[in-house]
Amino acid sequence: MEFPFANIEKILEVEPICQGIYRSKRPGIPPVGSRGTFGGTLLGQSLLAAMHTIPATFVPSSLHGYFVAGGDPSVLLQYKVEDIRRGKSFIHQRVKAYQNGVLVFLVAVLWSLEKQTSEGELHCFKILNQEEILPISRFEEAGPLHRRTVIEKNGLKGLADDEPSFRNINLRDSFLDSFCNGCIDNRFPSDFFCSHSSKKKLEYYVRIKDPITSIKKNEAPHVSINPRNDFRYNYVAFSYLSDSYFMFTVPNFHGLPLFTYKFSVSLDHSIHFHGIPNVNKWMYMRIYNPRSYKDRHLVQGEYFDPETGQISASTTQEGLTVYHSKERIREMMRPKL
Repeated sequence: MEFPFANIEKILEVEPICQGIYRSKRPGIPPVGSRGTFGGTLLGQSLLAAMHTIPATFVPSSLHGYFVAGGDPSVLLQYKVEDIRRGKSFIHQRVKAYQNGVLVFLVAVLWSLEKQTSEGELHCFKILNQEEILPISRFEEAGPLHRRTVIEKNGLKGLADDEPSFRNINLRDSFLDSFCNGCIDNRFPSDFFCSHSSKKKLEYYVRIKDPITSIKKNEAPHVSINPRNDFRYNYVAFSYLSDSYFMFTVPNFHGLPLFTYKFSVSLDHSIHFHGIPNVNKWMYMRIYNPRSYKDRHLVQGEYFDPETGQISASTTQEGLTVYHSKERIREMMRPKL
């Protein structure tokens, strides 16, 4: 049986219903340990639906989304694309996602005309020196790392179902399956799942496994935009992966194991694209947690091309996440005699 998160094209595919209205072809699948639709699905499908309505010469510059209500994974999503303004160089749009007439997500998208740079223009990109970029050899494959540090190292027998999902024996194999068979490939630091010291920043590598074209020639952009005929699908795929292991990393900044939450929901999500994100190449990600207060947590991410050190995209997300107390978490992590 095919793993539900294995093929990004099938996950994000939408079909036109009428002018400006699109519908997902398959119900949204909740991430492991969650009940609602994955935020990356809402982001990716919204951008893909909007992409069908604009000229092929425009690329997304930024998007700002708000998760209004929890999506029902058993119900198809309907996307309404609305023009706010169409100019010669910029197009402003708004996309609303509905289920059974109820608004669950909305996002504002700014499109910009892709122009050739000319000599004499001012350019400034955030660039990391090679000394700042940790080599990928310092990071481990997510699946084997999860098996070694979560499944094998920590005793899981006899734990109640209401324990954090990190320790829930009913979910451990599902997490492992998602790492090994999903469409996103991750390389995490060795203490990613079991952090014991607070961090000021968190770094890891990420990419999309499924091949997506980088050729800037759109064969049929308004008929069926897919990973093979439109290089802009890289933006769609990036929007999907940008919500993966972003908010969930907050415990790393507080010296706690991952997934030690009782309740978690994303409130908003924004992306600024600084170039075409080649999602099939490894991207070097840095995450910061500048604020955690009264169960609201803010995370900021930066994606870099590890070969050039140049920034590719910036992301920001705030979530409402309730964690067990540090004392309770430490108690649960102690070996039981």
